[in-house]
Amino acid sequence: MKVTIIGAGNMGGAIARALAVLSGLKSSDITCTARSEGTLEKYAQAGFCTTTDNHIAVKGADLVVFAVKPWFMEEVMRDVAPHMDLERTIVASVAAGISFQQMSSWLGGSPAMFRIIPNTAIEVGAGVTFISSCNATEHQSGLISDMFSHMGYALEVEEDKM
Repeated sequence: MKVTIIGAGNMGGAIARALAVLSGLKSSDITCTARSEGTLEKYAQAGFCTTTDNHIAVKGADLVVFAVKPWFMEEVMRDVAPHMDLERTIVASVAAGISFQQMSSWLGGSPAMFRIIPNTAIEVGAGVTFISSCNATEHQSGLISDMFSHMGYALEVEEDKM
């Protein structure tokens, strides 16, 4: 599985490191993006793929995790949407307060989408993560739930409970 994390800050970085250490994914299957090369240096040294170009990062990704500040979500989603295969790519957001309706509008389609509220303790397998889904198959929901269960406790909830 190829995973892209757009926004390798505190939360995006914690997710990347947890995926590589706890979920069985190889760091080379995870692409981290940030606006500056300096932010990405530590990820590159740890074996992650890195880029400042979100367009390149989303091509061929099975899962794209948007880990940018809520006020950047619309701009980033609209920018990368034409470069994503919305028929097959799973979209996840950790941005607080961004609804599935907003994401769908900004992406110009209705892919399998997840809203995820983790905490940084996921990096050491002691996190608590709330997950909500929209347009996802049972397999996709199981995949995301299993992924975050490796990082601690994961609970699926309805979007209005987020």
